[in-house]
Amino acid sequence: MEFVQIEWCKRKLIYVGYIYVKQKELANSVISYECEKCWYSSFKVKVKAGGNEVVSHENNLTHAADILHPEVLFVQQEIRRKLLTPKRLHSKSLPKQVQSEGLQGKYQNDANFTQQICMIPALAFIPPDKEIDAYETLQETMPPEADPIIDYFKDT
Repeated sequence: MEFVQIEWCKRKLIYVGYIYVKQKELANSVISYECEKCWYSSFKVKVKAGGNEVVSHENNLTHAADILHPEVLFVQQEIRRKLLTPKRLHSKSLPKQVQSEGLQGKYQNDANFTQQICMIPALAFIPPDKEIDAYETLQETMPPEADPIIDYFKDT
């Protein structure tokens, strides 16, 4: 029994090769899960887990276990974990740079400017061979006072 959590999805339980989606929390720290593939059918397969052990298993599955899908979920989770670290996205550096350039007032009061500044961390997802072009394209669309902020992230 293993768990996987991908940012935009509910917590999932992987048990005997099947994937179950968290439904609700029950008494005594027990959590109810339903089979991911049976989610939209009238035939529900449920697993109740408490801590790191299965408490009960209701109904039998009518489909074969998907051997690769759980592995894909683990890979997705690991990629997200690595890509979304504050160091990679400069999430802590961005407010400091805005403040050091004296643009905090504009950042707080100008929604368009805020949106443009918030695009800078997204450049972390650009493939390395296209990074320079992406920075230059973004810089062309930004107001001139944002140039030092873009230059800082371009250089780091």
